[in-house]
Order: sequence, then structure tokens, then C-alpha cells
Amino acid sequence: MEQLQPPVSSNEENGFLQQGPDSVNVDLENRAIELAFEVNEEDINAAAQESIEDDQDIEELEIQVNEERVAVYANSSMFPFIATQYRLFFTPGIENGQLILALEEAYMGRIPLPNQFVLNQIEMEEDYFYLDSDNERIILFPDLPENVTFSTVEITQGEIETELVITIESLSDAIQLIEEILPQGVEEEILNRLF
Repeated sequence: MEQLQPPVSSNEENGFLQQGPDSVNVDLENRAIELAFEVNEEDINAAAQESIEDDQDIEELEIQVNEERVAVYANSSMFPFIATQYRLFFTPGIENGQLILALEEAYMGRIPLPNQFVLNQIEMEEDYFYLDSDNERIILFPDLPENVTFSTVEITQGEIETELVITIESLSDAIQLIEEILPQGVEEEILNRLF
């Protein structure tokens, strides 16, 4: 069983989801606002730790991002005396404008597990995740408005980079979208660029 690193807490009070984009591009010709996000392992692990705080089944959790995939390691106990490590390997991607994590492989110790079975066992109560066990994937941020889509996702050693595109038909649409989905403070930066 791999020794996991102790939980890391994010420097940001609200975690990576509320930090805002790393860059903002207002494309008036195509009526779009493009937001680029870079999320590192530390912030991903902080969010993961927060999501499992009340989970009595998971003793330790660590997420690693390398150049090929995202690995999730969870230490648990089958019984009070049998320590077990679950290893899940995901590949991020974009499908129909949605950001997905496709489950490629899953193991309990050295025993391979069926992907669909594993996803059916995961309990996520977060609003920004949807488990699509039939297609062996997790959809991130499934409830975004139709005119808000992900356009790219790339992974490097220790970091995930993605771009979110907001298509706008009018200035009032832009202001409404900005107020509804962006972290506080980011809307000011976009409005400053529009005017």
C-alpha cells in the first residue's frame, strides 16, 4: 500500500473554485468571454479533503496529476483490521462542452475493479459533480447554462489547465451571467475590460 501524503490545505479560504480565472479574454467579435484556469495538485487535494471530511470510510485521500492522467488514492479499511487502498485513474477531457473525468482503471489493492461498479459506489453530494456511471465518467460542473462551455483541458505534471467560454448575445446577458456564475471580484475585472 502506497504511503499517502498528509492532507494539504489550500491557502485560499474558499478553495480553487472561488479563486477566479488565471486569465480573462473578452472576444467581442465572437461575443464570448474566455476564462483560463490553472488548478494545481495542492488545491485539488484541499478541495478533495474538504469533500470527504464527514466520510467515515476514507481514512486518507490523495490526488496526483501527471502528464497522462489524474490518479486518486484512497486508504480505507474493509474491516477494522484490514487496511485497503483504492486506486482510481482518470483521464480528463471535453465532451459536448462539458468537462469530464473518464475512469480508465480502478483497483482495490492489486485487484482490478469494474469501472461501472466503482462509480456506483461513490457518493458525491457536491453540486459541481455528476456521476455518469453508465458511461464510466464524472461530469464536472454539469449545471452550467447552455451558453457556458469548456473548450479545452490539458494536464501537465501537477496541474490541470482548462478554458471556459461564455457566449453572450447582449451586454445584459453578459452582466447576468457574470453575476450568476463567476466568483466575487472576477466580474469586476471582466466589466472593466468591456468598458
